[in-house]
Amino acid sequence: MFIRRLFQDPAGNLTHADPRRRRLAHLDRQFLIARDGTCRTPWCDAPIRRSDHIQPYAADGPTVLDNGQGLCARCNLTKDEDGWRTTGTGPTTVVTTPTGDQYASAPPAPPRSEPWSTAATSFGVPPRPEFVQ
Repeated sequence: MFIRRLFQDPAGNLTHADPRRRRLAHLDRQFLIARDGTCRTPWCDAPIRRSDHIQPYAADGPTVLDNGQGLCARCNLTKDEDGWRTTGTGPTTVVTTPTGDQYASAPPAPPRSEPWSTAATSFGVPPRPEFVQ
């Protein structure tokens, strides 16, 4: 059985859920996969298999998106070995190896589409005329 506390404001509206949950929610995991693309360890481009805390849950790391990252199965296990440490937040993390070397990691820029007017003309559809009074 799993119990989660729900919080409400004085008017009786739900405001948020228990922040002490252990796992990221399904939609949070999907967001991390979309944001990170591949494993966040700087030298690894493997597919994301785990969504995990940057600051470990056992060290009072909050279960929020800003403390989440997408990792492959191997890097998720390696980060818990002696000497390995990850610091930072979701947008920018720093991995410290047992030798003391540090590697920064940031997610790639999100894909961009062409502006609508350019995209419409590239498919042979004329752009919509401007409204003139």
